[in-house]
Amino acid sequence: GIRASPPSLVVSATATPSHARAQRRAPIARLYDAQYSPACNWLSSTASFAMALMCLLRPAMAVLLRRRSMLHGFVGGAALTMTASTRSYAQCSAHGEAPRDASLDGLGSLWTAAIDGMIHVPGARKISSAEGVLYMAPSGPGMDARPQSWPAVFEECSVFSLTAWNPMGQDSPMAQNQRANAELQMDLKSLQPAPREVWHSFGFNAEEDWRENGFSVAFPHAQAELGRLAVLSLARKYEQAAIYEYRCADGLLLRRVVWCDDAKQQAEKPAEEAMVVLPHAPQTPLSKREWDAPS
Repeated sequence: GIRASPPSLVVSATATPSHARAQRRAPIARLYDAQYSPACNWLSSTASFAMALMCLLRPAMAVLLRRRSMLHGFVGGAALTMTASTRSYAQCSAHGEAPRDASLDGLGSLWTAAIDGMIHVPGARKISSAEGVLYMAPSGPGMDARPQSWPAVFEECSVFSLTAWNPMGQDSPMAQNQRANAELQMDLKSLQPAPREVWHSFGFNAEEDWRENGFSVAFPHAQAELGRLAVLSLARKYEQAAIYEYRCADGLLLRRVVWCDDAKQQAEKPAEEAMVVLPHAPQTPLSKREWDAPS
């Protein structure tokens, strides 16, 4: 009655074929690791460094590209011209749309550093240069705006500035810009409501090496709203992005950007900047009363 025990499992000491192949490849793998592993590690480290460097440089590159795409709008005594777009600003405004060129959002810093040049401002002889130019710059570090007495045209009126230069933000020949401003000047003569005063203005920025000429118009406070609408309409006609508005408050002359696009104006509501009278003309050819753009 004794049952035979089941056959025991016998494991052969002989290596399986796959194990044998692995043993034969081991020296080759060790030789490969010895020769190529350092190079692979170096390439991996270099690639990681390059990716990290790109991440660090990406914001700076974005700023440079945005600055390159900026279009130099008129600043200080003229409206700010529009950046290039596939559609005209007038078309956008007619449909109630904001311009789709995102580079407009980067122009604020350019406008902040701009200097105004206003020629023969009524009642401003005492604070103007010998050539009759009133130079003003936004207040900033080392140049604080302090309350003072301003010419009656500023205290009793709202002043607006605009230009016809460089439509669509494209640099135009001097002759073309002059013709456009001449047409704008004729339009100002028939503007309704009629402005109380009109004078020549210009804006410039020596660091950016640009300048544009235009006009400033003053409306009594009672007509400020209608005057703003009339000036904005003209700015759109000449395909400009914005105008400047000046007003006095507590002895300070405040300047703000007014976008031609109502939706953009409501969305951004640019802050007002207190202006400072410059005792002398800045040392740059761009500040001259009579100026011709370099050819």
